[in-house]
Amino acid sequence: MTVINGSHFSNMEGFYEEVSQLFMKDENWKVGWI
Repeated sequence: MTVINGSHFSNMEGFYEEVSQLFMKDENWKVGWI
């Protein structure tokens, strides 16, 4: 199970950064929006 800790971010940019760190740590691209 993966837990996204809401105290690690306060906006959508922070959310995407948190998700990228959890799920994309071995990839060379990040989850996000333009």
